[in-house]
Amino acid sequence: MMLTLAAESLALATGLFPKRAPTESDIRRATTMHGRVEAAIKAFLKQEEPEPYEWELPPEQGELHRMLLAPLELQDDPNDSLPAETFGQWLLILGRARQYVADKWPIYDAEALTPMNYELDPNELGDVWELVRALDGVDGLIGDLKSCTLSPAQVAAFSACYPDFYTLVAGGAGMTADSPVPILHEHLAPMAAKGEEPTIEQEDMIRVLQQLPDRAQIVVKLPQQQAQGRKSPLPSKAAQISRTRDESLEAKQQQEK
Repeated sequence: MMLTLAAESLALATGLFPKRAPTESDIRRATTMHGRVEAAIKAFLKQEEPEPYEWELPPEQGELHRMLLAPLELQDDPNDSLPAETFGQWLLILGRARQYVADKWPIYDAEALTPMNYELDPNELGDVWELVRALDGVDGLIGDLKSCTLSPAQVAAFSACYPDFYTLVAGGAGMTADSPVPILHEHLAPMAAKGEEPTIEQEDMIRVLQQLPDRAQIVVKLPQQQAQGRKSPLPSKAAQISRTRDESLEAKQQQEK
């Protein structure tokens, strides 16, 4: 059972650094998160080439560190239409996500450092910023997926901070018989049934999304309960996109000859 999916969706709608309690607009956006991600995955699986990568400049690093460590201070009272339980979960989820990134901030001398003098080199700052982009809504994650630059660290952060939403998207350890068919599996299933193969870049991103090793085979599964009573595009409850990464590279080389 997905206990915090609504609150996780709300956190993705408000972002990591809200200045106010969730508004009616935020609540409506939260209900569209599933559809937005599903549309993005469908578009990703149809694209023949990765989209151009768009880098977003991070804030000044001292300011970013202060933002991550600052307590969440809201300028208004909770929305009356938002259940108190969901509001409480929303606060906890935001705190967990911000702390996750803060814990990844490189520290070399904990006694000497203060928030004013965390001097990271560009690569270190980039590593921290990509985690913020992965957790601060879904736009960064969607953009990196379509450009085939999504990293394992980003997916690990997302699955740790938004576990129910991650299960809804990609399945994983949190999936049970009661879970909905993961979005990724649902749209890979027709491809597997038809014998269609994603591009090498897409396969790499699918493995990243499913937190699989680089050369693992991609298995598409339907949960038992979902497989019963609905027409499945698969001949059974599981199908494989059977190529390993090495086989995909060999096939591509053959096509280019």
